Amino acid sequence: MAGAYSSAAGAITLANCSVCAAGLYSLAPGSSACTACTAGTFSTGSGATTPCAACGAGAYASAAGSSSCTACPAKSNSSAGAGSVAQCLCLAGYVGDASLTSGCAACPANYYCAGGAANLSAACSVGTFTLGGASSAGQCACPGNATNVSGVGCVCAGGYQQLASPGALGGWNCTACGPNAYCAGGALTPCPAHSTAPALSANASNCTCDPGYYASLGACALCPANSYCLAGLRGSCPANTTSGPGAALQTDCRCVAGFRCAYTRDYQLRLVFQTDLATFVMSEATVRAQVAAAAGVPVSSVVLNATAQTGTRRRLLEVRAYAPAWRAGEQELILA
Repeated sequence: MAGAYSSAAGAITLANCSVCAAGLYSLAPGSSACTACTAGTFSTGSGATTPCAACGAGAYASAAGSSSCTACPAKSNSSAGAGSVAQCLCLAGYVGDASLTSGCAACPANYYCAGGAANLSAACSVGTFTLGGASSAGQCACPGNATNVSGVGCVCAGGYQQLASPGALGGWNCTACGPNAYCAGGALTPCPAHSTAPALSANASNCTCDPGYYASLGACALCPANSYCLAGLRGSCPANTTSGPGAALQTDCRCVAGFRCAYTRDYQLRLVFQTDLATFVMSEATVRAQVAAAAGVPVSSVVLNATAQTGTRRRLLEVRAYAPAWRAGEQELILA
């Protein structure tokens, strides 16, 4: 009968038939021997009357006559019908030999591992990074606030400083540049003495000299006598006036003996520049006209303490303007 065999000489009877053991089978009555399941297949019970079933995906049977399949080692997989552990291949994101004790290990940082038949670790492109366990080139990237510069690799954006950060991509992060410094190419450079800059400054031009100092040869020099200095600009005192070193405003220029000031009172106005442009420049004539309109005085009576006014996206530059017979106290004017 099917599922059994007889090795006895002569006529085959039920008395001399034996049931095929697990891992073996016979298809038809009269069999003199059972057939063993081939590698990659198995039969779970005795008396099998059909060919053995193939091992499912993720398992293998390496010996003929197997009664069960063995699961692939951790982090590996196989196609259905695998006949040996060698057919268990590492999953994507892992690399190694599943048949060895070391098995499949997570793909190392700054590499990617496709797994499967392409069982190798490929390095990310120059200057890009991954954390461990990456499976594709698309996972190679730059830390936040950094861009991939061709031939160079990841570079922090302007206004950000590169700082070590264990566990981050590449082991570093781009951190916002603090005030009174500027960050370019990931490096932080302090502003010159007697100058300030807002946070996230990207270049030296964002460092503005303190009142009473002016920009000179990449530094901030003390405003000399008979001058006034604000926002890095130096102006000469008007005729018949004088000032000591470090004067910041035109009104710091005082009349010399024998002269009196044309204005009986000085009033301060803070000019605030608002713009979406990276750099904003407004002519002196335009500023004076807007100040005169706000103060209700003739343009000819408005005196500015600088001849050029500039601002930046992140910093509102303040200058001082003076007009006679204006209401007391500091006023604010938004320039547009």
